[in-house]
Parts: sequence; C-alpha cells; structure tokens
Amino acid sequence: MNNLELSNPVAWTDADELADMDCNTYGNIFNAKYIDIHNGRWLPLYSQGYIDFLIAQLEAAQKERDDLKELNCHFDLSIRKTEGVNEVLRSKLEAAERALIKPLPIGELVHRLEGQTYEKWFSESDVKDLLERAQKAEAALSAANERVSQEYPETLPCPVRLEPGLRLGKGLPIAMLFRALSRRADYEAEIAAMTPEQRVEHDQRTREVKKFISECITPRPAGFTVEGE
Repeated sequence: MNNLELSNPVAWTDADELADMDCNTYGNIFNAKYIDIHNGRWLPLYSQGYIDFLIAQLEAAQKERDDLKELNCHFDLSIRKTEGVNEVLRSKLEAAERALIKPLPIGELVHRLEGQTYEKWFSESDVKDLLERAQKAEAALSAANERVSQEYPETLPCPVRLEPGLRLGKGLPIAMLFRALSRRADYEAEIAAMTPEQRVEHDQRTREVKKFISECITPRPAGFTVEGE
C-alpha cells in the first residue's frame, strides 16, 4: 500500500464516541458510506501504518532541522574565523606596504642585493653595474653633505634681506634661508606656469593684499581717534 492509500481514513467517528472511548466504554466507528463526512461532525480515523509514516516524517524533519542548525553554527564560526584571518592578512599587507614605501639606505640596499639572483630580470653584469652606481651615488651624496657643512655655517653670521621684504636675523639657522630660497623658487615656477588670465587674477589679489597691509600699518595723524577709544 502506498502513501496515498495510507492517507485515506479507515473509519469515522465523532466527539461523543471518542468521549465514550476515553471513559473505557465502547464507542462506535462508522463507514463513510453511511454518514455525511462533509457536515463537520465526523472525525477521520487513520491506520496505524499511516500514523507510523507521519511520525517517521516528523522525526526526519526534526533531524534535518537539527543538522541544519549545527551546519549553520559551523558556517557562522567559519565566517568569524575567516574575518579574523582576513584582518590579520590585512594588517600584514599594510605593514608590508609601509615597509615598501619606506626608503632604504644605500648600504642596506647593497646588502640586500648581494648574493641575490635576478636572472629573470637582470644579468650578473647588470646587477654589478647597479651596485656600482648605487655606491657612487652614496659617495657623491656624502661628499655633497660634507661640502655643504664646510662651506656654510650653521647659523647666519649677519642679517639677510630677501627682496621684496623677507628679513632673516643674525643667528638664525641657515637652513631657514635655504628653505626660503626653495619656496621662492617653487613660487616663481608656479607663476611661470600660470595662464594669462590666472596671472591677472593673481596680480589683482596681490595688489589688494598689499593695500590692506599698508592701510593697517599706516600711522594715524595726531588727534585722530577711533570710535570706542
């Protein structure tokens, strides 16, 4: 007998008959041929085989639910572990990027190149040439620094005036003079790169600023008072 046949009621009864059965007395059951099963009074009775089938289905569904809950727990745990691993990898990647951005001293670069093989990109002679060029650059840089320290004092020996109006007093670090000259060179390069329209706008703003400054520092005539004084 298949499940469809099992799902058909084997008999019918009503609430009164069930109450009699609960009281350990006899109760009647009826064949569908002799009653109106559609009037809402009658209750279907099924075979034990169909009841066992329904119980087995329920137990299987409960087991599947429990398996899915356990799988979901493992899945959530895997996600959290993956997020943790990703965070660790992200931190390592950021640290590696910072290490790559940080410039290496020439000596350290030479040390890392020594004993390494770059046949995929460079031949042995190429690597040797790179090492020689790096060493020459390091030597030239050291010589330039030494020459600067010998040719220039650490502080200004006298006041210095840079036209049109920057004044540096005696005793200030000479590095301030170099920075001022560097900024002026950058400024002049920006002016040279301007379009005619940008240059006109720049000159107009400069005149307005100079006028404002001159008005602020102009001495007031005797007897002149400002409201509130």
